[in-house]
Amino acid sequence: MGFIQRKGVRLGIAAMASLVAVSALVYQTSNAAFTDTTDNAGSSWTAGSVTLTDDDGGSAMFTSADMVPGDAVENCITVDYTGSTFDLDQVKLYGSVTDNGLGGELDLVVEEGTGGGFGDCTGFSPAQTVFASNTLNAFGAAHSSYANGAGGYTPASGSTSRTYRFSVTLGTDTPNSAQGTDATATFTWEVQSA
Repeated sequence: MGFIQRKGVRLGIAAMASLVAVSALVYQTSNAAFTDTTDNAGSSWTAGSVTLTDDDGGSAMFTSADMVPGDAVENCITVDYTGSTFDLDQVKLYGSVTDNGLGGELDLVVEEGTGGGFGDCTGFSPAQTVFASNTLNAFGAAHSSYANGAGGYTPASGSTSRTYRFSVTLGTDTPNSAQGTDATATFTWEVQSA
């Protein structure tokens, strides 16, 4: 009797193992199907560039020495946008002034236009006045960063350059106490992406 029970158990286990094997085979067979894929390869992203250049060749616009009341000097400089993106805010002009007694006596006019270039304003044609006749010190105080920069043009494809004419005059009412004094300035053009 014990032998028959063991044999029945063995047969039951063998039958269960066969059932599992057949089920796995049926599962594998039922999963066989036609397949296909498609993809999109080579996606890429590149940042644009925002680049301003000027034609000063690393030289200062002015190195005026021994000025006396009434003396006037002018110079032009061309600023060119050479970046790859045109989603931009305006190009603005600002500056920093170091006044050693003369900054309040120098009258400054800045115009923006076309024609001319660094060291030679021949052919310059003004489109707007960026800074009206006021002192160098007043320019530095009013326009000290991009946020309060003067002027402004937005570069567009095919129209990326502007020339600026700076006219500086030592006022005729400059006091005698200004003798031997000086002032220096750095002018900066900046553009930001929108």
